[in-house]
Amino acid sequence: MGKSQELSIADVRAVFYLLNELRDLGAQPQLWKQHMLCRLCHLIDGQVGISVQTADTLAVDMVTSVITDLGWAGEKERRNWINYCRLNDLSVAPSRAEIMRLMAIGRPFVRQREQLCSDQCWYVHDHVQITRKESDVDSFIFSYRRLLKPQRHHWLYLLRPWSSRPFAARQRRMVRLFHDELGRILEKDAVRSAAFCPLNQLSPRLRETLNLLACGFSEKQVARNLSCSNHTIHGYVKELHRRLNVNSRVELLLKVERQRRLTQPILQL
Repeated sequence: MGKSQELSIADVRAVFYLLNELRDLGAQPQLWKQHMLCRLCHLIDGQVGISVQTADTLAVDMVTSVITDLGWAGEKERRNWINYCRLNDLSVAPSRAEIMRLMAIGRPFVRQREQLCSDQCWYVHDHVQITRKESDVDSFIFSYRRLLKPQRHHWLYLLRPWSSRPFAARQRRMVRLFHDELGRILEKDAVRSAAFCPLNQLSPRLRETLNLLACGFSEKQVARNLSCSNHTIHGYVKELHRRLNVNSRVELLLKVERQRRLTQPILQL
């Protein structure tokens, strides 16, 4: 009998171990994303990993989208794929129509290539026979979720080399579990950052004054930097003390630091 396609306890542990590793690397966006793709590919026996964060579900803009990728057979294969994305934006891929239909529903989803497009349609398509073959990628798992803010979307695209066996349902389930939990972390970060905080209620001028004070500037130096009178800046400082309910600069800066730590996201995007 073949190996069960249900997740094992070891699978679940491996996913949460990876999430904890990402928390430790969370202040370094490029580093945690690269580690995420490397470990995910290892867990599901993939080779190429691509992470995309974009404001538009219809296009992968190579300028404005945040893209991390690794695992290509060589620079030639990677360059071939990147050039294709710049020219065609993945719109001609035979799996694209089904992916767009699922995205339009607005709910997270994870699919293997075989669930998106049959072998018969897939392997006769020019996109597959030219671009994917030359890039040495074929079978894939595609995972999508919309983040808390409506205009932010996150995709995970995990691929195997050309002529490799397809991914299995168990591997798809591991990616689903991982992406679901990653999404929860990112959503909690967004809620925490948007939560009520006195710093978010300050006027632009008060925030500028506070930032300069936090850098160690005196009131006179703040006045010169903001082209204001000493009297005006002193008034701003008094207003900061009142708004944040403190009695000294030391208390003010300590409170600001505590608030910033409370709203610091676990994973910097």
